[in-house]
Amino acid sequence: MIRILFTIFLILILYFLKAPYYELIENKIFFYHYDFIELKINPPIKEKIYFFFTKKGEIVKGIGNKLFYVNKGNKIRIPCPWNLPQGIYTIKAFSPSKSLRNNFSLTPVIVTEKEKRKMEKNILAITWENNKPFSILKIPSPFGETYNWKGIVNWAKFLGANTIFFLTGQTFNTYDKVWLPQNIKALPLIAEESKKNNIMLGAWVSCYLSFGENQKFYKKSYYYYPESDVIKETREISITNRKKIIDIVKLLKKIEKVKGVDFIGLDYIRPAKGGYELVDDFVKDMEIEVPEGFYNLNKFERMKWLGRKIRIEKNKKIIDMWNWYRARRMALIIKEIKERINSKKPLFAFVLSWMRGWEHGQDMIMFKDAGVDFFNLMLYEADEESFKNLIKSLKSYLRENQVNLILGNQIDWAVHQYKEPGPVHYYRRLKYAYENLKNLKVVNGFFLHDLSRAFWGRKGNYHYNEW
Repeated sequence: MIRILFTIFLILILYFLKAPYYELIENKIFFYHYDFIELKINPPIKEKIYFFFTKKGEIVKGIGNKLFYVNKGNKIRIPCPWNLPQGIYTIKAFSPSKSLRNNFSLTPVIVTEKEKRKMEKNILAITWENNKPFSILKIPSPFGETYNWKGIVNWAKFLGANTIFFLTGQTFNTYDKVWLPQNIKALPLIAEESKKNNIMLGAWVSCYLSFGENQKFYKKSYYYYPESDVIKETREISITNRKKIIDIVKLLKKIEKVKGVDFIGLDYIRPAKGGYELVDDFVKDMEIEVPEGFYNLNKFERMKWLGRKIRIEKNKKIIDMWNWYRARRMALIIKEIKERINSKKPLFAFVLSWMRGWEHGQDMIMFKDAGVDFFNLMLYEADEESFKNLIKSLKSYLRENQVNLILGNQIDWAVHQYKEPGPVHYYRRLKYAYENLKNLKVVNGFFLHDLSRAFWGRKGNYHYNEW
């Protein structure tokens, strides 16, 4: 009997030596949409093995439809799929070896998201995106008179707006300071005047766009031009700049202390014009397969390789991973900004609407998880067909009561493709967007962008009162 038990014991030992049980250990309990789901494999393995999300036995579509695998043997990293519903998911292993794949623990993963902030009231807003000094402002009135800077508030009252969004921080590289000073100095004035008239004020900072060619302050972003197969520096600021984050935080802390400022905001919170300088981080973090000799190429050639994949080959898998990765990077920046300013005032962000913002490294769900309380959704520039498609895409992407949207259109005849009559097309777009999104319970107001364009912008032959 003892010999039989000893034999069984040896067989079991040999079996477990031959087919060890692998445990997947999470680095944290809850994951947000901007997260990599990172797991450690214990004990390490040498074989190449794939892992994927499942929900009730069904495979969940991953970013770039990629099955993420282990090369080094002890870690896996899976991007959280776009707007994955909250819930418990399972990470499963796949390998041609049945004994190997059956010896991984079925690891539960909890995906969560931040609840949207409850809005105290709906927002009806005008924006002011102009840096003319208040001392020289001459604003036409609705009745043909001329106002000084207080005309901004007067127009808000005339239009029935309860909010003004005011551009406060903008970088101009030919200037000798990080921020243009005019609107920073003007902020307390318009805040006081707004409060006198029971109008809320949101002050925003333009983050990663700069004007002028001087590179005095920040590293620039790079873009790939397929027509000439070249990488060129742009006037946009690279999101890799630590100094830019520090400068944004400093200014927002200053803005937050101004009496009468109700909301603080971010614009150009995206890697505008590509951001191809991220190529090395992208390839490493997303485990992109690259050609032999890739790392022997110089940085410009590596950026070109990525540019060709996206702009010429239009590789859908690479594009999806590139969009996700840039949105993640932006979400982490927003999260850091939000934590460092440590304000109880709502944080808003201007976001693009076509392709759900993905094409420009934005995703409202990731941004909400990072701390954005409401979104000024920019419904500009697309032609009629593209506009209807982008609304359809947003409608299919968002879930009921998931985000707070302030819908906005721009007073600019050119971005309405010079269609007659311009102001009517402006109105129709806002109405169409609202009618198609209202049942989702995500629309919390509208904004007119921007008042200065009605006077001095591309308004065509239409009077500012018509717009």
